[in-house]
Amino acid sequence: MKLIIRLLTLLVLLSTGLTSYAYDFEENGICYTILSTGDMTCSVEQAKDVETLVIPQQVKYLNRDFTVVEISGLGDCKNMKEVILPQSITSLNSGIFSDCKSLSKINLDNISTIGSRCFAGCKSLSKINLDNISTIGNSCFAGCEALSEITIDSKCQVLASAFKNCTSLKTVYYYSNIIPENCFDGCISLENVILSDNIYSIGDFAFRDCKSLSTIELYKTKYLGNECFAGCDNLKSVSIPSSVYFEYGKSLDKYRIFFNCKNLETVEWDAKILPYGIFNECPNIRSE
Repeated sequence: MKLIIRLLTLLVLLSTGLTSYAYDFEENGICYTILSTGDMTCSVEQAKDVETLVIPQQVKYLNRDFTVVEISGLGDCKNMKEVILPQSITSLNSGIFSDCKSLSKINLDNISTIGSRCFAGCKSLSKINLDNISTIGNSCFAGCEALSEITIDSKCQVLASAFKNCTSLKTVYYYSNIIPENCFDGCISLENVILSDNIYSIGDFAFRDCKSLSTIELYKTKYLGNECFAGCDNLKSVSIPSSVYFEYGKSLDKYRIFFNCKNLETVEWDAKILPYGIFNECPNIRSE
């Protein structure tokens, strides 16, 4: 019986211009797979390329109401500009909106977790509300070239390269205490970074090539990763607090924190160790 249903579904998908894989049913241009007949839940597997995609909270199949709790994939949605999510979806899987270049609007108020590369390459996404997000996956917003401002909550865990190459990003309010490696790498327009006074760690290459960044307050940061401010051409002064710790067992020439900061002039240094190579290619440096 289920084989017959799948064959009928295939004919419907072909008639609507959707590419078919193993779906259980299709409704209004959206393909679904049943996750549980006990809980009556299903996931979105593919959707027709429309400007506004509205995902319903419930969908009827064989006279039974299934709750949509997940998006597993969407396919090629190059024309999609807006996505309206139901309250029943509370997390977004890896890569589902990746390279949706026209996507400019999506409400994440009910979302808590965003998977890796979920919005990577969404070049039209200029504004996003992350207030309720608890986890942002690897490279989640990498290459979102229109994104201009973000706020990271204190309880949010951000993973590596989350905002890498967001070339229009100008202002970051970052209240979590760990900035992972490559987090803002290549954000060439980044001017203002407001950190929590509880900031603990800034990972390797976190702000590399942030060429518009002119100042940053490190508060009581304990760890500064390799080349975390490398290539910040507009950085002119910096204060290194006594809380910063450099690991003795690690080769000190790996701490090229301010490598190639060509306009860095003034440094206030209160840390106990001055690692070799930390100011390599900083021709204008002087200390206070």
